[in-house]
Amino acid sequence: MNNETIKIRYGESLPLEVLIDDDSAVSGTFYVAKAGEIPRITKPFTIAQPEGIAEIQLEPSDTRIPLGKYFYQINVVDSNGNVSKFPEPDTCDEDCMPQFVVYEALDETEVVS
Repeated sequence: MNNETIKIRYGESLPLEVLIDDDSAVSGTFYVAKAGEIPRITKPFTIAQPEGIAEIQLEPSDTRIPLGKYFYQINVVDSNGNVSKFPEPDTCDEDCMPQFVVYEALDETEVVS
């Protein structure tokens, strides 16, 4: 994932694969939120080494959030407990946070919470 926009329908499943370029990385968390709000999605994951591959599976219950545009962030924890957050601020201006967009689904009714 390279700051790409993720588009999904309300209540849809979505497998995500992330390549982590840190051979000491062991786990992480995928967050989806609007700026200044509590995350709507918090999905922990483990990182397979030495490949550095993390598989994140979003379930329908994860994506049943109010329709609209959100941002996502990936936090990675290494074997020493250090946390790195992506995208990194030094490579990102205020407009480059990757988006997570939830669109309407014709077979489900949005539940606003």
